[in-house]
Amino acid sequence: MKAVFRTLFAVLLCGALLVGTLGCAKDEDDPKPPTPSSSDADSSTPDPTDPDPLPPDDSDPDSSDPGDDSEPSNWDDPSSWDDPTGEAGSLTGRLENIRQRDDAQDTKTDTNVLDPMNGKGGAQKEADALRAKILASPDTLKITGTTYYFSPGGDDDNDGTSPTRPLRSLDMLERLELKAGDGVLLERGSVFRITSTVRLVSGVSYGAYGKGDKPQIWGSDKNYAGNALWKPYTVKNFWVADYTRGDAGIMVFDHGKGVGRKQYYLQQLKANGDFYHDASGLLYLYSETDPNKYESIEIGSKMTMMAIPDGAKDITIENLCLKYTGAHGINSSGSNKNIHIVNCVLGWIGGSIQGQDTDVAQRYGNAIEFWDSAEDSSVENCWVYQTFDAALTIQGPRLFKNISFKDNLLEYNNFNIEWWTSSSTRKDRGIENFSIIGNIMRFSGYGWGSNYRKDIGRDAHISAGAGNKTIPVFKNYTVTGNIFDCAYTYMIGDFWDPTLWMTVQKEYHVSGNTFYQCDRTGNNWLYGKVGNGAIGLGVREENVNPSTASSQTELEAAVSKFDSSPKLVKWLDN
Repeated sequence: MKAVFRTLFAVLLCGALLVGTLGCAKDEDDPKPPTPSSSDADSSTPDPTDPDPLPPDDSDPDSSDPGDDSEPSNWDDPSSWDDPTGEAGSLTGRLENIRQRDDAQDTKTDTNVLDPMNGKGGAQKEADALRAKILASPDTLKITGTTYYFSPGGDDDNDGTSPTRPLRSLDMLERLELKAGDGVLLERGSVFRITSTVRLVSGVSYGAYGKGDKPQIWGSDKNYAGNALWKPYTVKNFWVADYTRGDAGIMVFDHGKGVGRKQYYLQQLKANGDFYHDASGLLYLYSETDPNKYESIEIGSKMTMMAIPDGAKDITIENLCLKYTGAHGINSSGSNKNIHIVNCVLGWIGGSIQGQDTDVAQRYGNAIEFWDSAEDSSVENCWVYQTFDAALTIQGPRLFKNISFKDNLLEYNNFNIEWWTSSSTRKDRGIENFSIIGNIMRFSGYGWGSNYRKDIGRDAHISAGAGNKTIPVFKNYTVTGNIFDCAYTYMIGDFWDPTLWMTVQKEYHVSGNTFYQCDRTGNNWLYGKVGNGAIGLGVREENVNPSTASSQTELEAAVSKFDSSPKLVKWLDN
């Protein structure tokens, strides 16, 4: 590989963004974490403030560039490096048996969400109002069967059928004989750390009880800061700890003040926050200061947090907060019907290695994914932020029918919404009655995942298309009443084969949307440099740029090709 790994350790102390409602729990004062040296920044990393960053070396989608994969001759095989301490820490991935709700380190909110835009968008007030509404949403589940209660203060010897006799561990869900009509409720104000996927059951509702903030489920099995868990290594500024879980995809410092940069070889650790997870279960971190001095280090492994099995139906997920995983937040396997996700919060999702694409390690992670096929399902009134890949997505080889994404706040995801059909030859492949209504989509491409991908510049508020030149079913695609607020590359990345576009465009029902865009610099993975405020609308054609804009007049002209009757189109002079 000749590509230079162009990512940097993002530590942005945005004091102006200490918003009390951010995250899933009440805010508290955070001590200042060790600050990475500015000299560690990789000068080749594409940055929104860089007037002319280097373009990607190739255009392989949905994977992250591992950089130079040749090992310098002056480096030994990493497996032969000795541990001078004789021990690399004691992080075994087990679930800590403590009452997380009473642990101040665990119940703190995200104090910022790596906000490089820092209020530069056009929909700050609307986003703040929707976020507050989502965080304050009441519990509305109607449970007709048995209700099972879970609390960190509970006991797994309880039957769990009363708030006064709650179960403790979510592992007990595997032992319960859940039936249609039953409910699973987690105590508000609590944190549940998990080490395995929570598998959902048809006909069962999952939600919250009690008072306080939404209950949180974290894929990080423990706080990896403090208690001398990190040991100094033989190489200067290298630290090592045991990490025997699946591939570590994301590392978040001090509840969002910084995020680590995953590397693929030990010798690539050169800047603060660089980390490498080897096959033997050791996790290496480059840090000029002792990482044990951080308040928190949360690590997400390759684990889907909530899985909806193939064929499962009639499931509602309400008022839960899911954070810190290297894979998917919520994933459905196919042939699913009547799945509803409402009033939930998901953040810091993705980044683990999914597999190899030739010599490239392909990383992944969606917050909410409907895979293969789904019907009569929705995501409504949810806040999703800082996802490596897509916040909300439908994708796969079969039919998606009667799908609704409504009134969601989607921020700092690589794709705020992504949908595509594969190149299968099935006659039932496609979409029918898919609506995207009333959502606020902000700052696609400006999050941690977008800057840590191989395909930098492929981001979009909505990315869509078919896997080949046919799509047997395409009916009633509606995009109305949304706010599209500042995209790094594409506002709309709907790319079709030119012949197919002539067929599908009549099924586009687009109106009443609001578009804000501002000046930015960057490079587009498909077309090369396409100018400030780049917007992609329409058809992918060889050597033809999409519609782009760098001014109010140009923005209006570009938007008109997608939305002929927008509510507002505004170029922001930031």
